[in-house]
Amino acid sequence: MKTLKSGLVCFVLVLSFMFSTQVSAYNVEDSNAGIKIELEKLVKNPCLIENGLGNEEDISISFRINENNEITVIGMKSESKYLKQFVYEKLNNQSIDLENFEANTTYKVTFKFKLK
Repeated sequence: MKTLKSGLVCFVLVLSFMFSTQVSAYNVEDSNAGIKIELEKLVKNPCLIENGLGNEEDISISFRINENNEITVIGMKSESKYLKQFVYEKLNNQSIDLENFEANTTYKVTFKFKLK
């Protein structure tokens, strides 16, 4: 009975911790345009037509930048598997040249790729 009570107390503590922790996310357009400019340099020229995509595709990305200026992609939303893979390979674990950002903060950015 004692182990059941201890287990229940631990479970309640874990649940309360999970729900009390807030994850902050900033839209890059609003908080730091320099981040988006650096990211745009890394994700240039996806092969849209060659991979059966239309003239315009978009992708939303959630990521963090650590103290060493390295990007960690957390999540992506796009209908295109190719675009997800392309952006992930171009951004994840890449270093960027930035000084004005909050380390280990979740950022969000949306890219729209258009054929010219």
